[in-house]
Amino acid sequence: MKVFEYKTKVTVARPNSISGRTTVPKEVMGFLNLKIGDSVNWVVEYEDGKTTVKLEKSE
Repeated sequence: MKVFEYKTKVTVARPNSISGRTTVPKEVMGFLNLKIGDSVNWVVEYEDGKTTVKLEKSE
């Protein structure tokens, strides 16, 4: 079941860095009850040629 669908842009995290940064939309933060400073888990799964990325609040 799809609840949200957003498109965000990946930008450079810091000058001279190869890390990227993106925005977590306000509605997603509210849905996951995320506050500034919270930690999240990124779960990446690959099966049958399809990649799925899940974002979970870290307890």
